[in-house]
Order: sequence, then C-alpha cells, then structure tokens
Amino acid sequence: MPSETRTIAVTGDLSIDWLMLSSAGERRGAVDFIWMWGGDYTCRALSSSGGAASHAKILRAAALRAGLTDVLVVGPAVPAEALASPFHPGYTHTFASIQQFARQAGGSSDALSWRIAEFLGTNPAREAPAAANGLAPQAVDTLMIVDHALGFRHHPVGLPELLAARPRTIVWQTGAPLTGSALADTLLGEHADELTVITSSDELRKTGEQVSYALSWEQLTEEILVAVRANPVSGARRVIVIVGAVGAVIVERGGEDILVFDPRSQEGDWGKRHPGVGAAYGRCIDAAVALGLSGGGEAALVDSVKRGLAAARAAHITGFVVDLDLSVSAEPFPLDEVARALVNDTDQFASVAYRPAAGASILAQTYAEGALTAVAAATAVHGIASLPAGIPVETIGAWASVDRIEIQSLRSVRNILEEYIQQRLHGGPVDRPLSVAVFGPPGAGKTFAVRQLATVLLPGQLRTLEFNLSQMRSEADLGIAFHEVRDVALQGDPPLVFWDEFDAPLDGVPLGWLQHFLAPMEDGRFRDGASFHPLGGAIFVFAGGAASRFDDFISYADERAERAAKKPDFVSRLRGYVDVTGPNRQDAADVAWPLRRALLLRSLISRRAPQMMRAATEGLRLDIDDGVLRAFLAIDEYIHGARSMQAIVEMSTLSGKPRFERSSLPARQQLALHVDAEVFLELVRG
Repeated sequence: MPSETRTIAVTGDLSIDWLMLSSAGERRGAVDFIWMWGGDYTCRALSSSGGAASHAKILRAAALRAGLTDVLVVGPAVPAEALASPFHPGYTHTFASIQQFARQAGGSSDALSWRIAEFLGTNPAREAPAAANGLAPQAVDTLMIVDHALGFRHHPVGLPELLAARPRTIVWQTGAPLTGSALADTLLGEHADELTVITSSDELRKTGEQVSYALSWEQLTEEILVAVRANPVSGARRVIVIVGAVGAVIVERGGEDILVFDPRSQEGDWGKRHPGVGAAYGRCIDAAVALGLSGGGEAALVDSVKRGLAAARAAHITGFVVDLDLSVSAEPFPLDEVARALVNDTDQFASVAYRPAAGASILAQTYAEGALTAVAAATAVHGIASLPAGIPVETIGAWASVDRIEIQSLRSVRNILEEYIQQRLHGGPVDRPLSVAVFGPPGAGKTFAVRQLATVLLPGQLRTLEFNLSQMRSEADLGIAFHEVRDVALQGDPPLVFWDEFDAPLDGVPLGWLQHFLAPMEDGRFRDGASFHPLGGAIFVFAGGAASRFDDFISYADERAERAAKKPDFVSRLRGYVDVTGPNRQDAADVAWPLRRALLLRSLISRRAPQMMRAATEGLRLDIDDGVLRAFLAIDEYIHGARSMQAIVEMSTLSGKPRFERSSLPARQQLALHVDAEVFLELVRG
C-alpha cells in the first residue's frame, strides 16, 4: 500500500433498516380489507444496511466519484443473508413505513419521492454479528465512530485496536445521552484533542438542554453554544451540532465558533416545504466531515459541513430508490445523488464566525452600517433575492424582515398559532380565543405582519374582523362586536379579530377596556346585559396604540391605577406578542433600519403602482430614480413611521407612469407633514 494512502476506518453500531411500503398509498384507509384482497396492490419490504455499514458505503461512493484514489475506506458490511431476514439475531432491525410525497409542497403530483411517513420501532440484536467491525488496519488517518445508542457505546468491540493505530482525527457521531458510557469516557478522557463530536439540536433537547425551536438563527446559535459548553463533550476539539437540513453550529474549543446556515430558512422550514422524513441527514454530514478532515484538514471544515447539508437535501429530495418489480432488490438509499453532492461545492448556505453579545445579530456582525446602505438600495430595486447570502431573511406571505427582534417575535407567535390551529384541526378543545398582542410605532405595519402570518397558516379559511376601541363609546358597543365575532365562529371559519388601540381609555379611565376582555380571553364567553354567551374559537390580536413595545406596555406609569384596570390579569391571558420595529432607527445598535425601509418601500410601490415592477432576469425590478430612492432610504426620520412612507407614496403622482421620477414626488409642503422636506429634497438632488 503506498505510504500516502489515507485510511478512513468506520466502526460502531450496525443495523438493518427495513422500509415497508404499499402501492395502495393513502388509499389504504379508504378501501375495506375485503376489497383490497385479491386486488392489484403491491406491498414490499426493502432492506438496507444501516449504522456504520451505511456510513462506509457513503464514504466509498463519495471517494470514488471524487476520484480519490489515495483514500481507502475500511468498515463493516452486512452480509446478504442477514439482509434477507428481519429475524436475523446478529443485528438490530429498524422498521419504518414509507410512502410517496410531493417533492415540494404544492408541487406537481407527477414529481413524487418515497420518504418515511412513520417510524415504527426497533427489534434489538440478540447476539453479536460476526466480524462486526471489519478489517483492523495498521494505520488510520481518520476514525469514524457511529454511535446510535444500539449497544456499541457500552461494548465498543474492536475499538482499542483502531485507537492503537493512532488516528490523526476521530469523528464521533452520537446522540442523547452524550456521556455516561464506556465509549464517551474513553474518547473524552484519552482522545479529546483529536476528537470531533457530531450531534444534533434535537439530541441536545433530549438531554434536557434549553434549546428552543427556531425563533432566529442568533437565538438558536446562542442557546446551542450555552448547551454545549455546559456539557462534558465541550472537552473535545470541537462539537458540531446539526440543525436539520438547514444549518449547523461548529463549537471550537478555544477557537472561533462558526454558524453555517440557510439564510432563507430556519429549523423546520425546509422540511415543511418538502414533506415526509428524509433519508438520514446525519450520515451525509458525518461523511462530509470525515472526508474534509481527512483531506483538507480543519481549514476545509466549513465547506465540508455545507456539502454535507447539501447532500442531506439531495437525499431527501430524491427519496428512497424503489422498484415495485418483485424480481428486483436494489439499495434503497440514494447513494449516487448523495455522493455527487458530497464532492461538489454548494451556494445554498452561508457561514459566519458568531460572537454572542446582548442583542447581537448576524447582520450587525457581518456588515457595517455604511455597507448596508448600498445593500438596501439594491434590495429595494431587485427584492430580497438580491440580498447577499449572509443575511438571514424571514418571509411570510407579502411580509419580509431582516430584523432579529421582529423575526423572533413573529416566529414565536407563529409557533403558538400553529399549535392552536393543529388543536382545532384534530378536534382538540378550542372553545376560547387565542390571544396575542402586537406593538410598534405608529404606522409600523403591526396588523399587516400578523395578517400575513395568519393567512399563510390558514389560507382561505379566515374571516377577518377589525374593531377600533378608541372609536367605541361604551361597553354596549363592545358587546355588539362580540356578537359579530360569535356569528362568524358559528359559521365554522375561525375569525381573526383585530382589536386596534386596545390600550385606549374608556370614559376617561386609562386602560379601561382591558377588564371587559378578561372573561372572553379566559372562559371563551362574553357578557351582554345579564346574560353570558359562548364566544367559541377565535384568534384575538390586540394592537397597541400607546405603547411601541411590549416592554413599554407592561412597565407601569401609574401602578395603582393600572392594577385597578386589571392590566396584570390581561397580560397573564396573552399567549404571545410581536414587536414590529418600523422604518425609523431605534438606537445605536440598530443597523437593520435601511433594509427595513427598502423592503417596506418596495412593498408600498408594488401595491400602489404595480406597473413600475418590471420583469427582469433576476425577478421583478422596481424602476425608480436613484435620487428618489436615496431620499426614501436615507432621510433621518419619518415623523409618523411607516404611515409617513405610505403617505408619501400615495401622494406621489404615479398613475400611468412606468418609473418613479423626481417630478412624481408631492409638493414640499405636503412632504413636510411626514419628513424634513428640505433634507429629503436635498437627498433627492444628491
């Protein structure tokens, strides 16, 4: 064997993975058994080697496709006779049902992929398989250990011989519990300096760590960093935490921590767009890391993780390889597609050296404020598709944001709404409204953001009602509004009810309306005269008029009066809130304001003058004068927030014009109602 040959040895848990499928698909539940019997329904059980044997196959396929003749992959293989029986005692057998899903949600019914519909369980091995760990090489460059909690962690047969070969790099793929085993003690105690640990965000959650589901990339990264550093695995050279098929956090001992992420998706988003459970994300990323560390070393690690994530997506999109011809028995794992992705660079993911700090954002860490001015101008003209790859973007319907605070608060409410909707769909108790609040400066677009969210979650199923409490004169007016809400609820569609300026006074009493919402929010009923009426399920959105942020609302100006108004009781009944920032700069740490303005301006003009949005190769291009665009983006302040931006657009003479020219702007005195007119026009002139 040539001395320059790099040997990757794979060891660890072995399994045989069984995939159960039926050509009847979803029709199984609609056709009685007696009519299926004798019909043209094909049922198959496909088997493939899992665990360390599958990892070895992926590595060999990738090395072959890349033409890496200097790479030797040594690892276990499952014999054909074991793959033929689900009762073979030497292997753990896993079982899952698969069915055909649309390659992409809402896509063509002709583009289908076989993916996991339900994991059914395992049948543990009853004896050790013969030659489980394959050939023990004399020299090992990279050692991959596959730890699926199937027994190897407590009885690592053959591991001492492999460790005696003094591998330069050890890649340990593991899950909860991360410690407390003979394997963990050996690796962390004796080989920490060579050790790269790979686990997932879900495995951290299973250990009891506080890792919330995606609200923002920043928050998820910060919580993963805290969780890893509180765990003994932090003694390893590095820990890589996989976040589905959308990202990973690389936690370096004594070095820079790196976030690899999809700027257009957070945890769970990509999977919702591609339904079903994919074919082993972990295998793809494990293989990419092992290949990268073996070949390019630590300098290639980030690119390796990106290729691994791309390979995981390729496996998911392709799905399992299934041939219903009973004479054919082929490998169901999509090896070719995965191998191709593992050896090719990808532009689906960005990366950033993440430095946690109070209120930190990827945007602020990546771009200086001056640089964002040019980015904002390009975004206004070309849309969010033109944003640089390193900027996280949240898009819900026609609403978009790059602001961490906005993204986190809206996603938190989204999670709450989704749970409420799922309860309703599955017949759960939804006999009272779900209550959330939304805050922001005047004209920040508070109700627009929540309206877009609700429309995406329940397309075509919502009835929207709006009531402005500052325009109501008495409790009787509120009772009429409740009856209207109840009428909509009784028709079967969940009403989306906006209570604007809910913090307005009633009969001169500050926050006087709050007490009248307590019973509807808590018990799902309202009072009309001497009687109480059931309200039913609804989504209540309370939009603040006085407070710009939730923290402003819950702080006390007059504690005695506000307690008398039942403000603490009202707050306790809220299930979430959204802070919408608006187009004006909030403080010195706010660098996102030019981009917020760009996204809002593009949205306003596209609705007011759609003829100015011209088709281009990169999408729809806004045709606007450079000076006009500069003024909209750079003016110091909009007096009435987003409403001022909207007013300037609506006062401009845009009808029938293909381009927003300087001559289209309103007169100076009209501009002065919403901005410093002199400064605005000076910016227009440049």
